[in-house]
Amino acid sequence: MKKVAIITHYYNSKNYGGMLQAYALPHFLNKNGYEAKQVCYCGNTSLKQNTRSLCVTAKEFAAKLKWYFLDRDFYYQGVQMKKRIKRFEEFQNNVVEHTEKVHSDTSLNLLDADFDCFITGSDQVFNYNCYEYGYWLEFTNKQKLSYAASMALDAIPDEWVEYTKKALRDYKTIGVREENTQYLYSKLLNREISLNLDPVFLLEKTEWDQIAADRLIDEDYVFTYFLGSNKKERELAKEYARKHNLKLVSIPFYYDGNKLMDLNYGDYNVIDAGPREFISLIKHARSVFTDSFHAIVFSAIYHKQFAVFNRNARGEMSTRIVSITRLFHAEERFIHKETMEDIAYIEEILRGNVEYMTNEILTLRERSIRYLLNNV
Repeated sequence: MKKVAIITHYYNSKNYGGMLQAYALPHFLNKNGYEAKQVCYCGNTSLKQNTRSLCVTAKEFAAKLKWYFLDRDFYYQGVQMKKRIKRFEEFQNNVVEHTEKVHSDTSLNLLDADFDCFITGSDQVFNYNCYEYGYWLEFTNKQKLSYAASMALDAIPDEWVEYTKKALRDYKTIGVREENTQYLYSKLLNREISLNLDPVFLLEKTEWDQIAADRLIDEDYVFTYFLGSNKKERELAKEYARKHNLKLVSIPFYYDGNKLMDLNYGDYNVIDAGPREFISLIKHARSVFTDSFHAIVFSAIYHKQFAVFNRNARGEMSTRIVSITRLFHAEERFIHKETMEDIAYIEEILRGNVEYMTNEILTLRERSIRYLLNNV
């Protein structure tokens, strides 16, 4: 049985999409006759994030102590966040197939003795703004390839051009997640670059049902999950919920190591949601308002009405959103500035067709499966 090591944003991740795609790829390979595992890889970015969450000024520490002892809401939020972290850890340790040993940059070469093939991806393993040595697989001379790797940028920075050529030259094959990355890498490397669907599409809806939590909210509701800070999209979601007599349910975004966005936003603030709860909240929602790539993807898997917004003014993350909405033939669901003020427009698109699994998506899914099974 061929042994496959996968390296991506997985170890100690508190990102819903990152953890769920990290589960999907080895699960798919294992049910197709391989022995695949996620590598527990702790790169420099992970170390910096963990360090930053521990490093606070004396003033910040005093404020935290005051809130902890005097502010009941703050105490409750802290308890709920501990539950979320435990749920992520449970999923990481008990659901995702992974290596026992945690590897840093200096010990990755030891994996050669245990694996026959290495895959980088999915997710933003080729994002130059958060470079990690391990994601580029330079530590091994074994068979290597990428699957649905994302750059999440509109262009390759000039200072990374030569490195990219060198790092990817001995890959058996290269698969990426966005059309823009496919175009840029094929032009740079002068070789065929495959377009792959995100790994979560490799599993059937029934397989996601098996790991999803039971229904959390009894009433009909709008689900929101925002990673950006735009207030207008939150107001639109609230207005839509009010007009349609729906509850508003949100997961606060956990960012910068120890902060929560959207606290006290909505009728239900599900602070303690882990990966299983994330799937469940989308599965049972009437509609979804989001700027998250994987919230869109799971909305499509569960045939949910969704409206998607640009996360920030830079537009870097919108590359991924544009690519996936185009594949769904659902470009109108990407709400731009000119339609942001028009609740009637949003109501209209949320009455539209929810058969996102177009022939194009189904064809690309078959190609993605063949790409993996023919190259691993």
